[in-house]
Amino acid sequence: RSRLQSLHANWESLIPFLVDAYLTWKNSAKGYCQCPLGRLASCAAEYDFTINTVDIFTLEWSTLNSRSADSRSPSIALVLQGYMGNAPYSPSYAVSLWTLEHYRILRLCKPSLSIEAFVKVVCDSYGISLLFMIHHLTDVVMQIPYVRTYHTVLSSTFDIYLTILREVEKRIKAALQRDTPNWRVLNACPACTYMLEDEPPLKFNRMYVFDGGNSAKRMLTLAE
Repeated sequence: RSRLQSLHANWESLIPFLVDAYLTWKNSAKGYCQCPLGRLASCAAEYDFTINTVDIFTLEWSTLNSRSADSRSPSIALVLQGYMGNAPYSPSYAVSLWTLEHYRILRLCKPSLSIEAFVKVVCDSYGISLLFMIHHLTDVVMQIPYVRTYHTVLSSTFDIYLTILREVEKRIKAALQRDTPNWRVLNACPACTYMLEDEPPLKFNRMYVFDGGNSAKRMLTLAE
């Protein structure tokens, strides 16, 4: 437990810088500024480093990432290039932000989709990529089995990715001056609060739900 608390404390000190790096990457012209190993090897500098990657779109196994001398953490440098490290200061794996965003969208559409199921899809995708690379050498179908390391990596990076998105949303609300405690009450839907002259009062003039109205189906209908 103390190890996890220490890990979260290390991430917490980096969150503001990770948010800045994420916004910089998001606003970049390319939006996908990775440096795959072997393609831009000539750009290696003193603080550049190579790291194992998980990317369901490019299926790259590793990437060469640039890092400035005044960078606080390799994780910040990774976010600037479209990756999220699995540790704050000494990451061994990096997951592409597009992969994390893809899983986030999938989970919104299917909340029961687990990390394990998504990791199996990633492993199968890498297996197909490997098969294409070696098909001219052998006729044996090679598949990558389920790698539990990917489960741990995706789980930890996804938590930090969601934290970054929440912080971005907080900044947006602050910029729009929508972060006051009573803002939602003061800016309620006009259509719900507007009343006509001599309009008879309703027994229930407003309904608040926390389940998206799902419980309304359990109420009696007009036909009943």
